[in-house]
Amino acid sequence: MRRFLTISIIIISGNLIILAQKYFETELQLYFLGFRINLFFLVSVFLIILNKQNLTLISNFFKNPGKFTDWIKIISVSVFITGIIFLLVYLSGFVKVKQPQFFIEFFVTALTDFPIYYLWNLPFLLSLIILIQVVNTNPNWFNSLYFSVLFTLSVIGAAIEINKFQIPTLNYSNLIIFFAIVYWTYAIHKHYQSIWLTAFSIMTTIYSYILIFGSKNQFLIKTFFARNYEEWQGLLLYKGIEKEIVTISFSFLIIVFGIFFFIFDKRKSRYK
Repeated sequence: MRRFLTISIIIISGNLIILAQKYFETELQLYFLGFRINLFFLVSVFLIILNKQNLTLISNFFKNPGKFTDWIKIISVSVFITGIIFLLVYLSGFVKVKQPQFFIEFFVTALTDFPIYYLWNLPFLLSLIILIQVVNTNPNWFNSLYFSVLFTLSVIGAAIEINKFQIPTLNYSNLIIFFAIVYWTYAIHKHYQSIWLTAFSIMTTIYSYILIFGSKNQFLIKTFFARNYEEWQGLLLYKGIEKEIVTISFSFLIIVFGIFFFIFDKRKSRYK
């Protein structure tokens, strides 16, 4: 009953928050010393308190910082996924790179800013990971697919309402990548059993995607990239291919790698 109540609150509140963001034309997010405090974060905190009986188990995941090689592996996988999609669309001739002479300066700045954004987003990411753990206490590759669909339902209703009025703020490619990121979170958290590593994997995946391919989703941009930007066009100029195809391909690879993490997970799980 408590899990059903949690899922219901997630679905209803997610839809209401997205509709409210569109109505007020803002991401409904406060910044305190750089930290992001938004309505999704507040809902997560409320649900964590509601399910506080799981906090003992969750505390174990806080105590595990992971190995240095684990951090390198997460970075490598995120870069590898982004690199595969980049090479496929670039070699196909459907895109061209913008301002190549600007790359070195831009990427140095991006790499310098990344640890800061990871720190600023840490409270939100930790609350999201704990919430996912609370909802799905027995994650496997199939069970996590099911719960990832439920989390996606928390925004799909609002997407339908927004698109009904022909407002392209949230399209279906955004929903697909949202689903992929949630599933990726389940896979990484199950494999490493470390909240710090899982938060880092979310940041590297979203950050690399926005950096290379761009996004018009204000929540993603202002939360994970730069609060002063409303959209980021990315480093590519698309010609003869829709950007949504790139997004869906990127999401597909994330899901595939997530399944691999489940299949090849040989570690003893702390999940009950």
